[in-house]
Amino acid sequence: MSVDRDHMPSSLRYEAEDRTLILRPARVSDASEVHQAVQASLTDLQKFMQWSHLPLTAKHQKKRITKAVKDYKDGRDLLFHMYESDGGPFVGTLGLHHRTLSRFAFEIGYWIHTEVSGRGLATLGTQCLLVLAFDYLGCHRIQCGYNEANLASRRVNEKVGFVYEGRMRNFETPPTEELVRNGLLVQPYTVMNVLFPEDRSKLGWYTMVAKNLRVLDTGGKLASPGFSME
Repeated sequence: MSVDRDHMPSSLRYEAEDRTLILRPARVSDASEVHQAVQASLTDLQKFMQWSHLPLTAKHQKKRITKAVKDYKDGRDLLFHMYESDGGPFVGTLGLHHRTLSRFAFEIGYWIHTEVSGRGLATLGTQCLLVLAFDYLGCHRIQCGYNEANLASRRVNEKVGFVYEGRMRNFETPPTEELVRNGLLVQPYTVMNVLFPEDRSKLGWYTMVAKNLRVLDTGGKLASPGFSME
């Protein structure tokens, strides 16, 4: 059976000879581990993520994730936590976020624990979410933006194969002078890139990732893609 927007998957699992990546919906019980990862990654996060300059506590994470769990069940905002093995440590988050006008379009966002950055996790995770969005959810647009100052995020966009769509001023809230003094590096412009279902055949990685990705439905059973490239 395929998944649908009213019954979101219980997990995604990518397994190949060289690596494993598990994406599962956020759980309230993850709050403490997420909090610890944020604190360990704070220096890097504060360069580009305005939210990382807010007071961040385990209680704050619990409240945020509680809302994320409800949004996931409602199909509004799909937040996944990333792991490299069953029972392994939390390594980051990926999400399909509604920052578009269409119900069948999402924006991908991500952040990776500093301790595992540079290992291609954001790239592979983004590829997995694109397969989920196009092959299982029937999305017709997936966008991914990065601030011009964020070269690491730019590299992820380039590796995945997103197509340039536009350069937008003040897409993000302009930083205050205090945030800049505290290390925020964001520039006025966000570069927006996009992929559509018809782009799948042009992406050299797509067939391999789709082949090695297992999507489990709400009951834990293997789901089948319902939107092929044919």
